[in-house]
Amino acid sequence: MKKEEKGKRSAKKILISIGSIFILVLAAISFVFIPAMAQSGGEELPPFGYYHGKPIKYSQGSYFAAMVNYYYESLGNVENVNIEDEYKIFNNAFNDTVMNMAYTRAVDKSGYLVPDSAIERDLKSYFMEDGVFSQKAFNSVSENQKLDMWNAIEEALFASRYTDDVFGSQTDIMGDYSMYGLKSSSKETDFIKEMGQNQRAFDYVSFDTSKYPQEQAIAWAEKNPEVFTKYNLDVITVAEESTAKNLLRQIQAGEILFEDAIPEYSLNYYSESDGALTSSYNYQVKNIVKDEESLNAITSLAVNSVSDVIETINGYSIFKAKAEPTVANFADEDTITVVTEYMINYESGVVEAYFMDLASDFANNASLSSFELASANAGLEIKNIELSPLNYGNNPILPTLNLAGNYLPNLQNNESFFKEAYSLQLGQISKPIPLSGMVCVFKLAKEEIVDVNTIMYMYYTNYFDKLSIANAVISSDKVENNVLQVFLENTN
Repeated sequence: MKKEEKGKRSAKKILISIGSIFILVLAAISFVFIPAMAQSGGEELPPFGYYHGKPIKYSQGSYFAAMVNYYYESLGNVENVNIEDEYKIFNNAFNDTVMNMAYTRAVDKSGYLVPDSAIERDLKSYFMEDGVFSQKAFNSVSENQKLDMWNAIEEALFASRYTDDVFGSQTDIMGDYSMYGLKSSSKETDFIKEMGQNQRAFDYVSFDTSKYPQEQAIAWAEKNPEVFTKYNLDVITVAEESTAKNLLRQIQAGEILFEDAIPEYSLNYYSESDGALTSSYNYQVKNIVKDEESLNAITSLAVNSVSDVIETINGYSIFKAKAEPTVANFADEDTITVVTEYMINYESGVVEAYFMDLASDFANNASLSSFELASANAGLEIKNIELSPLNYGNNPILPTLNLAGNYLPNLQNNESFFKEAYSLQLGQISKPIPLSGMVCVFKLAKEEIVDVNTIMYMYYTNYFDKLSIANAVISSDKVENNVLQVFLENTN
């Protein structure tokens, strides 16, 4: 079989794993019907983006279309694919196409040509029966279909020359190693293994910062009562400053009543339909204005007076005081609830400091008696982290933190935890360590040398190499990704 011109290449399915290419070529191209990307009047979709100025189009015979088809078919029933999944399909296919173009571009520069013998060898693999090439099966396929397969295999082998040479072949294996590509020495593997062997297990207790005592919250509020002053205000909010200024002029001139302007003009970003400000505590009003000067202008309004135009987070607003502000009553249950929620949401530093002090007292008591006795006296449950190596960020090359099903938010990325906990001696108790929503105290309960399985190490090092190149290419200024724009503009 002779090759046609290099540009005539096609495939029904071409599966890409970042950096490596596996080929699954069937007889001929077929489009999957894509509900979300229906084209009106048969018009061709615009390019989904560019790589080095070359357009990436969803057109019959294109690599991009082959990848879109592959991802759709991998999901099974196309009719049940939701619009979010459809966008991901197109975006993933776009990225795969960019990588294929990058690999092809690199191989092009080398002057490499795929040997006919290599194409024929792969082509015959699609006509095997019981492990033997079937001439009958081969003859049953039309010449045009064989040509499509030939071109698709040539294209895939051409691009895979780059990935094979840089990362190692996925198909050509010699012993325990793939042929070509970068190799890792056994000494490197031993080094990684040693990194994961020294493992530690911890007991710990946690203080839940959402359980900040009401009496502590009220004590803080009584020192800062102005935060909880409630203002009785109406507000009109519009999109444009010029509109707000013109409306204020009309109100001041008596051409329109403030109350009548509310239903006619207000966008009600901060109010009910009657104009009443919904979030009216001092700290809430502060959240919708740009600066302290604007806050003072609002909170100092006399009853029945109207503010100047004030720029708010959304739009431009005019405020009117309906009545005197209401001073907080810290004996009222509703106010106590507001104050407690405020402390947790807005004064997390104060709340954390309270629990850090509690945790510090606990750690001192535990050091003087025992972790178990101090926990019992404080009514705290002891939980565990099972044997784990020091693995900041949970790098998959090493065993990851084994939390035994416990909730310790983002602990794998907490530098303070690793510095403190993994410096402890056996039985020693840590200083308090703040996490998101809690403060913890740890005790080193066990330390062991554990044999680590490194069977996946070669896979991960290869994967990281591929991912690094993919990130560099996809984020380069040579890539113009218009997938979202084209998708939104052409989605039913």
